[in-house]
Amino acid sequence: MSSLIFSIVFNEYKQWTNEPDNLVQVAKSLGARTYGYLVLEKLDKKQTDDYDRIIAPTVSYMRSMRFNKVRHFTYIPHSIDLTEFPKTMEVKRSDKFTFFHPAGYGGFLERKNTSNVIRAFEALDTTDAKLIITTQKKLEPVKVPNGVELISRNLSRKELIEIYYKSDAVVLPSKWETVGFPILEALAAGKPVITTNVPPMNEFIRVGLNGYLCGADFVTYPEIKIKAAEVGMHPIKVNMENMMNKDLYPMLSRNSRYIAEKIYDLEKNKKYFLEFLKKDLKCY
Repeated sequence: MSSLIFSIVFNEYKQWTNEPDNLVQVAKSLGARTYGYLVLEKLDKKQTDDYDRIIAPTVSYMRSMRFNKVRHFTYIPHSIDLTEFPKTMEVKRSDKFTFFHPAGYGGFLERKNTSNVIRAFEALDTTDAKLIITTQKKLEPVKVPNGVELISRNLSRKELIEIYYKSDAVVLPSKWETVGFPILEALAAGKPVITTNVPPMNEFIRVGLNGYLCGADFVTYPEIKIKAAEVGMHPIKVNMENMMNKDLYPMLSRNSRYIAEKIYDLEKNKKYFLEFLKKDLKCY
C-alpha cells in the first residue's frame, strides 16, 4: 500500500503571536508537505526555515525572498475569483462621484492611512463627490466630514462586494501591503484605484491605465520588518481630482476590469498552484 502524501498551507502562522507549539513540525512529522504564506511586515528569515516551500504571491515578494537569501520559494500569482464579481451589478448608486475606502480595522500602525484619506476628501473643492468608508472599528477621534458615509460594522461578503459596485473608484494609499486584496477586488469590479507608488501596489496599478499612484516618504518602525511608505494628504487629494476627470475615467474603468480578466482571473491562474502541487508532491 502506498503512503498518503498531503500538503498544508500555513497562513501567517506564528507571525503575530508567540505560541509554544510548532504545528509546522508536527505536520511534517505526520508526512505532510508544508507551505508558508507569510506577511512581509513580520517576516523573519528564521520563520521560513521550517517550511518545505514559501509561497510568493507577487513579484516584489520574490525579490524580497532573494534579498533575504531565502531560496526555497515558488511564485504563484495571487488571483481573484471573478465569479464573485460580474461585469455589471444592479445596485443603487449615488449621483455623486463615489470613492470607496475599505479601512477594515485600520491596520497595524494605521496601515490603511484612513485619516489622510478623510483629510484629502475634505480638501476637495467640490460638492459632487462622496466617500464611503467601511470599518470594523470606531474612527474616533478622527472627525468625519459631510459627504462621508461611514459604515462601522462587520459586513457580509455580499454587502462588501455591492459597495465596490456602488463606488466609482477605490482609495487605498496603504503604508505597506503583502498583496493588497482590495486592489484586486476593485479591479474585478471595474473600479480604478488610487494607491501607493511602492511594491506590490504598483505591480497592479499603472498611472493613467487603471488608476493613480501616490508618492511616499519611507519611514522605519521598530515594530515591523519593512519600511513603511507614508503618504500625505496632498497626493491623495490630487489623485482624487485626477480620478474625477470625466474624459479619462471611463477608460480607467474599462481597463480595470480588462486587466482583472486577463491577468488575475483565478479560473485561469489556478493551474499554476495545481501544477506546483503536482510537481512538488511527485518529487517528494
